[in-house]
Amino acid sequence: MLKDVGLVSNVWRSGTISKILANEVYLGNMVQGKTKVFNHRQRRVPPDDWTHVEHTHQSIISKELFDAAQRMRRKTNCSDEGKPHDIYSPNLFKGKIYCAHCGGRMERKQNHNRYEYRCTAHYATSEKGCATSIQEDALIIIMSDAFIRYSEELPESSQVSSDKKAVHSELARLRIDISAYENTVRELYENRIDGSISKQEYDKLWTETQDARALSMQRIAELTRQQTELKIAEAEWLELKNSLEGFKESWLLTRELIEKWVVRIGIAADERVYIEFVTFYCHR
Repeated sequence: MLKDVGLVSNVWRSGTISKILANEVYLGNMVQGKTKVFNHRQRRVPPDDWTHVEHTHQSIISKELFDAAQRMRRKTNCSDEGKPHDIYSPNLFKGKIYCAHCGGRMERKQNHNRYEYRCTAHYATSEKGCATSIQEDALIIIMSDAFIRYSEELPESSQVSSDKKAVHSELARLRIDISAYENTVRELYENRIDGSISKQEYDKLWTETQDARALSMQRIAELTRQQTELKIAEAEWLELKNSLEGFKESWLLTRELIEKWVVRIGIAADERVYIEFVTFYCHR
């Protein structure tokens, strides 16, 4: 009824009902210590290690009704005893995966013993929202294939190397020019002292030489910054090349690899995947 009048978007989901049925707070008890933080991650604590304090507030159901509900839950779940327990796996695509339909972030959800990514807009607007989703297993296969193709499209040698040579060559020429300007200034001074040129000629030639020297010094400063940037770019290119070579050998997709070289992953409603790498856009 609340959903019909628009007060809430989702009421009485199975997960919500399950938590209510198992919660001792309705018995008037307080239960603490269900989770703890280990290595910056929140982990569940075994029920035997929880802290129970009874009769901290007024109950709204009887102990008999609560116990009956637990017996029914155990009976319902007995068929799941042979299924594997949930196993945590790292979220490889955290912060990188978006819905290509609405642009919203996609959230990782566990469905039984598998993970999938769903558009968060779906939960914000219920059935009227975006229904984009993809299984994590399928996305890992797609991303692995994309990294292989990414490595194949990477050139054998970096353009940075030739750019470094060009910068080095220009810097060498400019430093020769600076030395020539300094020699010219000394010669002008000597010529002025021995009377070979007038003061007007000296001032004009000295100003022209200093202006030319200043322009060369400015260009040297620009090229020196560019040279530093090229060294960094070359180191990054070599790191990328080595990372991709390592992936081709191991086929091990890691969070570090994705964080370093993937800018964005877009998931369309028909499960098409758009991958933006650090240097180019890859479409599948």
